[in-house]
Amino acid sequence: LGISSGIVLAHSIGAELALRFYLKYPHMVDKLILCNSIAGTLLGEQEMLPFSSPNSSVNNSDKIAVYFSPELVQSRPELIERFRETVLSGVNKRSRQERLHPGIMVRELIYSPSKKSQQVHCPTLLLYGLNDPVVKPSAAERVTKYFSDVQVKTIPTGHHSFWELPEEFNRIVLDFALNKGK
Repeated sequence: LGISSGIVLAHSIGAELALRFYLKYPHMVDKLILCNSIAGTLLGEQEMLPFSSPNSSVNNSDKIAVYFSPELVQSRPELIERFRETVLSGVNKRSRQERLHPGIMVRELIYSPSKKSQQVHCPTLLLYGLNDPVVKPSAAERVTKYFSDVQVKTIPTGHHSFWELPEEFNRIVLDFALNKGK
């Protein structure tokens, strides 16, 4: 495509991949926007965060809903159902191996801390959902020291901020991308 560099935005496990991409090709990343991520790629073994997961006591029909804020679940059940359909449509396309061991990819990405201290030098936005059951906003406390130019924003959502409050999510992302309010 002839793109030499750009702004990389990624969510959750994808943000871990974006960090690995930056660490391998820093000249190709102008800015990073990492949403709902523990940024575990940057952490040493002693700093690893325990990996959270939604409450396993929740019945299967409600497991999708726990990723969203309670307010959204109550006020917009159609959005939760649309998300559920989107997720389930992808489940059937995964390989048998992936279905048998869904946690392997997560462990490899998140619990593979680097052996050496790594620093991110491009401007970075860490965006968290206040009610995220998977990645708590407090995750930022452990990783901000690895960024030389970082902003941390929290919005009143669950794990999928861009589904819950798309206008606010887009405003925060665009303001950062365009250097507004800095």
